Order: sequence, then structure tokens, then C-alpha cells
Amino acid sequence: MLMTSIQGTSDFLKIPKSTPNFSLQQLEILSFEQSSCLGLVSVRYLPDLCPNLVELNLNGCFRITRTRTFTDTLLSFHKTLQRLYLKETQVDDDTIHCICRKLKLLKILDIRLCKYVTKNIVDNLLTLKQLEELLADDFIKFEYDIKKFQ
Repeated sequence: MLMTSIQGTSDFLKIPKSTPNFSLQQLEILSFEQSSCLGLVSVRYLPDLCPNLVELNLNGCFRITRTRTFTDTLLSFHKTLQRLYLKETQVDDDTIHCICRKLKLLKILDIRLCKYVTKNIVDNLLTLKQLEELLADDFIKFEYDIKKFQ
């Protein structure tokens, strides 16, 4: 069986000091979908590297867990982020609560198969008035739709 190995440091997104003016200022869409090597150490560099993200796809990045660092990283995109994909990550209700409080531009949110997200966050999700598409597990989506259309 063939196996791919990615070697290097866990902070591979860190901007080298030898290139102080390096950035991807114009980058609006970034996807690490199904990246098993992406962890919290690397994600924390995203706001400095590409501060104008409109879409961030972390679907399948199972090493993404609920931490203050991760939440703060996401919240730093409060002026730009409109599409956020977190399917199969380790985020929880607290993370979603923070997202709903601060990321008021979100139009698409994917929280499918996040085993630590419960239906307790439905009321928080309803505060995202501009949300056009919620991708969530059936038990969350069902309750969300009932409350949204009452």
C-alpha cells in the first residue's frame, strides 16, 4: 500500500522573517479540505498571511479542535469571511457560539459531522440573519428549519 508522507514543521504557514513584506493580501478563497496534516499551529498564521479571506474550507481537517487560538483565528476574519466549512472537524458548541456572535457576514456554514456540535447551538445559529445555507446534521438542520420558519 502506498503512503504519502508530508515532512516538515507543523508551522508551515508561518511567514519567514527573511520576507517581512510577504503576504497573500488578495487571496479570498483558501481550502485545506481533507488535509490530515493541517493543525492549529499552522492555522494561527492565516490572518497575517491572507487577511482578506472570504471563504475558508477546513472540511475533513480532523486535527482542527476547539481551542481559544482557533476561535480567535476565525474571529479575526469578522470583516471578510462569508463562507466557512468545518465539516468533520473537532469543533464544539462553544466554537459555534463564538462564530455566531462575531462572524455576522457568514452566508454559508458547514458543520456536518462535527461530533461535538449539538442541537443546543440552534438558537445561536438563528442569530445569523444573513445565513443563506446551513449545512448541518439532520437533527440540527431539522430544529433550525422549524425555528427559522415559525
